[in-house]
Amino acid sequence: MSLIDITIIIPVHSASNSLLNLFYSLNKQNCHNLKAEFIFIIDQCPENVFQFVQHWCISQEKHSWKCYAVSYGNSDQSREFGRQAAHGNILAFLDDDCRPCQDWLWTGWHMMISHSYLVAVTGPVLHQDNLIGTCLAVANFGEFQDNRIKFLKNAPGCNLFVRSSAIKSYPSIQECGYAGDRLLASQLAHQGKIAFIPTLNVFHDHGQTWKKIPMREFRYGQVAWLSRKIDPSLPGSRILNLGIIAPFVISTARFAIDIKRLWSGSWRLWHQCVLSLMFIPFRIAYGLGVWKSKFP
Repeated sequence: MSLIDITIIIPVHSASNSLLNLFYSLNKQNCHNLKAEFIFIIDQCPENVFQFVQHWCISQEKHSWKCYAVSYGNSDQSREFGRQAAHGNILAFLDDDCRPCQDWLWTGWHMMISHSYLVAVTGPVLHQDNLIGTCLAVANFGEFQDNRIKFLKNAPGCNLFVRSSAIKSYPSIQECGYAGDRLLASQLAHQGKIAFIPTLNVFHDHGQTWKKIPMREFRYGQVAWLSRKIDPSLPGSRILNLGIIAPFVISTARFAIDIKRLWSGSWRLWHQCVLSLMFIPFRIAYGLGVWKSKFP
């Protein structure tokens, strides 16, 4: 039997100063009597970042803290490295630019232990209360904002608890270097239920700017096609097989979903009005990403 109750796996791509918020949040976790293992995978970071994380790990008295330096340049491969190094029966995946709520670790672990029919649990991914924060919350994490949901067939890699026995390997899309969480969630949904817990939230300290978002959506469009080539059971696969009109159809459908989520949520009115227009060029970029992957 494992002496570790839960392993938290965190790929690191950020600079040292941006990790302080994460460390502060981890220190504030209500772990009760949990025996936790924290694994940081420092992926293609400067030497000072590895030293910074290593020093932090050595300075901690409670739980087990480990860090490893790798050169994947791929968050999913880093997560797979962490999975192989983990000793816990429950795995928790978190990103280095996220801050989990104070009861995050205990709530996630307790839900998994108390409900044997659950293969995984996830929760809301929160963002800054400004225009760009609302944009990212609706466009990229809209599925994880509705507290009325009980179960999902999707889960973000930045807020996920899963049984270690349910993962043979963490999927990876080599052409993109990320987005394997979508493939993983599909695999998990075939094994059991993924519960959505409204109180299991993380705050996402995104480093995005308006200039970066079109390219981000372009990459997400590429992922939409590439992931469905790997797993045709993903929602929307039939649309993406429509041929030359597929990019137009899928980007239009995504825009419609954005508008529905935007106006059915409790966002600021002026955010809703402005983003209703701004989502148009963003979804055009998304459609171009689909086109680039489908017709290279």
